[in-house]
Amino acid sequence: MYPHRIRLQGPWQCEPVARSNPGALPPPFPVMPPGRLRDFGLPGFAGRVHFRRRFGYPGRIDAHERIWLTFHGMTQPFTIELNGQDLGRPGPEDGGFSIPVTELLKARNDLVVDLDAPNDETVLGATTMEVRCPAYLRGIRLRLEASDQGNARPLGLHVRGEVVGQCDETLEVYVVVDRSNVAYRKVTAAESGQPFHLTTDSVTGEWVKVELVRGPTAWYRFDAPFPLRSAAP
Repeated sequence: MYPHRIRLQGPWQCEPVARSNPGALPPPFPVMPPGRLRDFGLPGFAGRVHFRRRFGYPGRIDAHERIWLTFHGMTQPFTIELNGQDLGRPGPEDGGFSIPVTELLKARNDLVVDLDAPNDETVLGATTMEVRCPAYLRGIRLRLEASDQGNARPLGLHVRGEVVGQCDETLEVYVVVDRSNVAYRKVTAAESGQPFHLTTDSVTGEWVKVELVRGPTAWYRFDAPFPLRSAAP
């Protein structure tokens, strides 16, 4: 099942390199993200901080697989450097940031996140390596919306998103609520993102799963709690 996620939890090396408020710069020390600067032992700090994490190659990667770095929970602008190469600022994806790194990885890797912190509430979020297929889902949004037909206006589940990447074949998107298949359609992938919109009749449940499927293999899976709020009438 894709994506395969490998969490880069810790320890990271934290090195404050510049202050924008009075005080001495502490020496580098280990931290365990995610967390706020004050949680890491930098109460009252404002300025620039380097966070470094060294890690190995993520096992055997098949020819069709790709590796991405994803960042979630970051509260301020940041830049990324991997093995001495500046990757800039990655693009938004599903509430976080994501960037492809397959060709940059080595047997041993050095990742640096450079964070500008206006105060000690600034967060270093969770960082994960994701092994993906050539096409994947992005920007999945779930919403209960009332139908325009009939007086009862029943609520249906609307699923929107994009299929991103490369695939010469037609793919399929399935929406599953709990254990029931509630929506399906064939889709194509595009490097810039191919949007899709699936709707269901009135449905309830506790959990929603959206899967991108090629043949017998799920190329990407998105899970979320069943939405509780409906759209405004």
